[in-house]
Amino acid sequence: MKNQIVKALIFNKQVRLYLINNTELLEKILHINHNSNTAVKGALANSLSVVSLLSATLKGHQRLSVTLTMSNPKSKIYADADAYGNIRGYANDFLLSNQKNYSTVKELIGPKGSIRMIKGVDMNQFTGITDMPYQNIDKDFSYYFKQSDQTDTLIQTNIEWKENNDIDNSYGLYAQLLPQSSVELLNYVEELMRRTLTLLQELVLSPLYINIYRML
Repeated sequence: MKNQIVKALIFNKQVRLYLINNTELLEKILHINHNSNTAVKGALANSLSVVSLLSATLKGHQRLSVTLTMSNPKSKIYADADAYGNIRGYANDFLLSNQKNYSTVKELIGPKGSIRMIKGVDMNQFTGITDMPYQNIDKDFSYYFKQSDQTDTLIQTNIEWKENNDIDNSYGLYAQLLPQSSVELLNYVEELMRRTLTLLQELVLSPLYINIYRML
């Protein structure tokens, strides 16, 4: 499946919504980083999915560059995008060569992680930096927008892995309140997303779906 992004305004234009399927993108980039630790690969995949969503906010010749610095400041993940949908990212050599076997993304980030984001064109750029209090990439990017832009934002990525630790499916959601809108709308979007994911997972595991898949 090709990478796809859908843009919409929902709830009477009170919420900006982006939905993405970037499975093919992650397959290509993670193939280059195939020898990395599972937690490192997961963090890189999440970061790339978030930046893929944020690329939809760019206009003209704008670019976006993101640096995630772990509690060990030598350990970094880089990702960047442009308004044309070009995405790239990687974990730095120190992180890839680190012998510590991180078991989770939370452990990898640690209590002193940070996000640094640069957005703009040439000399007209804005730089924002926040910490990562949740040690969760989706929540910490949402926190970034609340702190830097004073805008309530919901970011959710969902990455499904095969048994051999390759990407199976990757999709995500970006929802941002427009001025004078209630934060309760984001809570509703989050709950709706949770129910939809549960329904999809139940469908994929159902005997009916498996039989149809085999017929195809």
